[in-house]
Amino acid sequence: MRVLVAILFALLGAFVGAKFLGPPVIDWFEQTRHFRSPDQALEAQYFAHIVTIFVSLVAGWFLGWYGAGLFTRRRER
Repeated sequence: MRVLVAILFALLGAFVGAKFLGPPVIDWFEQTRHFRSPDQALEAQYFAHIVTIFVSLVAGWFLGWYGAGLFTRRRER
């Protein structure tokens, strides 16, 4: 059950990262860098978006894993 909760939180984190965190991070990344060609700028946009989604996914996984761990009972030996 703990893994299922972690997966659901990871998916939620990836969605939040793609929908709400991605565009501001891309804008910030573009404004702080200088590019020689439009292709470099586009590759940087893709890279920033992928990294944002990945970090959000990992953060969601850890939040779900540890959050679900708060409600599990410890096994007695």
